[in-house]
Amino acid sequence: MMEANYPVFHDTLDNTPPPTATADLAGHQALLAEMLTEYSAGKMHHATILSGPQGIGKATLAFHFAKHIFALAGEEEASKKIEAGTHPSVMHVTRSWNEDTKKFRTEIVIADIQKANHFLSRTASGGGTRIIIIDPADDMNRNAANALLKNLEEPPEKTHYFLISHIAGRLLPTIRSRCRLLDVPVLTEAEVKAVLVGNLAVEPNEAKALARNSGGSVRQAMMMAHYGGLDIVAALDLFAENKTFNAVAAQSLATAVSDRDGEPRYKLLVDWVEVRLAEAAKRQALAGQSQSAVQISAVYQMALQHRAIAEGYNLDRKLEVFNLLCKTHPYLDAR
Repeated sequence: MMEANYPVFHDTLDNTPPPTATADLAGHQALLAEMLTEYSAGKMHHATILSGPQGIGKATLAFHFAKHIFALAGEEEASKKIEAGTHPSVMHVTRSWNEDTKKFRTEIVIADIQKANHFLSRTASGGGTRIIIIDPADDMNRNAANALLKNLEEPPEKTHYFLISHIAGRLLPTIRSRCRLLDVPVLTEAEVKAVLVGNLAVEPNEAKALARNSGGSVRQAMMMAHYGGLDIVAALDLFAENKTFNAVAAQSLATAVSDRDGEPRYKLLVDWVEVRLAEAAKRQALAGQSQSAVQISAVYQMALQHRAIAEGYNLDRKLEVFNLLCKTHPYLDAR
């Protein structure tokens, strides 16, 4: 698989949180304006789940909201302080550093939520408003989630929580019931391409191909650029175009993403399968083929469960990919 020498998102490559506070906002200006209008009218919910696929700018949206409201309160240096992580009224809760392993933790733990509680005990600026961004809330373990739940049940005055969620269904029902769910749309191909070309210096033709296969996620596009994702997509397109299951091709794909350093390519392949299933289900639904849409949706849910089990139990990637391709092949309609 080809690899490109472009910048990449650190959370996948070296287990560090992504730099979302300094990112430009792409594609969600209307949603930001709606949120600011609600805030100005005093109608902003105390806790909002920003839900959508990874890498579409959900946390960036929350940071831009924070920048705007403190700027409106007259804080000239608010944006710089938020970007530097030094604003006294904005807290970004993410996976913390583990001194024992010298790595970032794989989940948000109760100590991280307790730090947020300490943050709330301090005097706030900007008229008393405070912003807590939990990124992603999906990473909270059960103890952390239960600790957060106490604050959501009795929210501190003028405090707004933003729970970044890639799959809102993974959050505890008790947490979801105390938050407003706001679905953040994926970016358009043109928006992803603009970010790749304008901010990340990707060549326009390659940026167009990456954007087309990104699923509306800048993060996904950059992962593809770095790990030969366009090669993976091309190989999978050929695999899907063959109406007969090709075991040799499936074995070849499974082998290509299963070497010692193949985890990012494995994720790209599984992401592609999930995107193609979702696209197929949507096409069938729009065509009025409801029974077929429901069937493909069930296969999509199976793929999600398949992935969770494989990653949760660290199962053999080669065998798992082969089995996944075997089960989903009939539904991977070529574009």
